[in-house]
Amino acid sequence: MKIAFTGSHGVGKTTLINRLENELLTSKDVAVTKEIPRIICELVDDPEYFRRGANNLEKQLLIFLGQIIQEYELSLSNFRITICDRTIFDHWAYTLYLFGKDLSHDYIKIIEYFMLKHMVSYDKIFYIPIEFEVEDDGTREDDKEFQKNIDSIIISNLDKFKLPYLIIDGSIENRIKLVQKELEL
Repeated sequence: MKIAFTGSHGVGKTTLINRLENELLTSKDVAVTKEIPRIICELVDDPEYFRRGANNLEKQLLIFLGQIIQEYELSLSNFRITICDRTIFDHWAYTLYLFGKDLSHDYIKIIEYFMLKHMVSYDKIFYIPIEFEVEDDGTREDDKEFQKNIDSIIISNLDKFKLPYLIIDGSIENRIKLVQKELEL
């Protein structure tokens, strides 16, 4: 089973995933993708590599490549559950917000075609809404309007492409219970 968590930055996806991984971990049954932007920031030794003003379309497309490769690598393994920290729709939301005015209609159409083909590879998509303050941690920005705009793009794309998703909200304990219930664990 391949599950994915989607939502803007700073909503608690990684925190929830880390807790879920600990709750679900039985031998080597669970695999978790890592946050691709953070991996890239570590590779280039620059925590602000993707900050607005420093980012560009070329850098942004590296995130797509990294996400797809990481998910593919895990699919070759024999894990009972693969948990994806973000979806390519998340990365697309940032791309559209930051660089959408520079993209042609045809380019957007082609990217969305391939993204949709990838998005259906998730057995379940869990959407995490904005419920608390976003914090600047050196990599992630704390701009609330930016966070809300990204969230809006993610939701509009999920709805536009009629992808089923479940809203996971509340305290971390409530979120864990909701996911476990949905996964029948």
